[in-house]
Amino acid sequence: MAEPSLRLSAARAAVLAYLVESGEAVTVQSVSHSSGQHPNTIREHLEALVDLGFVTRDRLPPEGRGRPAIAYQVRTESSPLRSTREYAALVDALVQQLKATSKDLQADSLEVGQRWAEGMDSDESLIDLLQRMGFEPVQESPRTLLLETCPVLAAAHNNPDAVCTMHQGFLRAISHQDVELEPFVHGGCRLHLPEPQSEETEESAVETDEPDED
Repeated sequence: MAEPSLRLSAARAAVLAYLVESGEAVTVQSVSHSSGQHPNTIREHLEALVDLGFVTRDRLPPEGRGRPAIAYQVRTESSPLRSTREYAALVDALVQQLKATSKDLQADSLEVGQRWAEGMDSDESLIDLLQRMGFEPVQESPRTLLLETCPVLAAAHNNPDAVCTMHQGFLRAISHQDVELEPFVHGGCRLHLPEPQSEETEESAVETDEPDED
């Protein structure tokens, strides 16, 4: 029988990774706030993870009137979860090392992302690569992609200056474009692709660079 992790979509894997990184029981609202996704979408993912046996569901102690909130927590005895937790710990350790030693956190984080891209298959399309990595890209317009999830959501939310900048450096290197990553907009993170340079603009640039003849 296949491991349950093989049946996870990238979106649910990202929610699971967030729970692993958090290390505590969380509510639908807290995951929704961190990811930018609608609470109903998050609830659907969490309930699916409960059904697969990755996550437990319990009611929190009542506070005042109304029904007690439901909290979700990972079953850390599962081997796929242990590997996810170790990966999350590695990202956190890298971020802490960068913050402790870097004189220019943004520049160094960009460089880490660029080095990360060196070992990737550059023949793969950008959307296919993002999908495989768990970012769930959605084409909003010809020049923008909405990344609905993040494979290291909690680390990115806690240290966007490092983690999101590493992702931007990676995406610039892998796409060979000066892309801009806008973290934590409504619904996820937005990737802005540069406008293609027209042939007329390129010819004008060449003419401008040519020296004047006497």
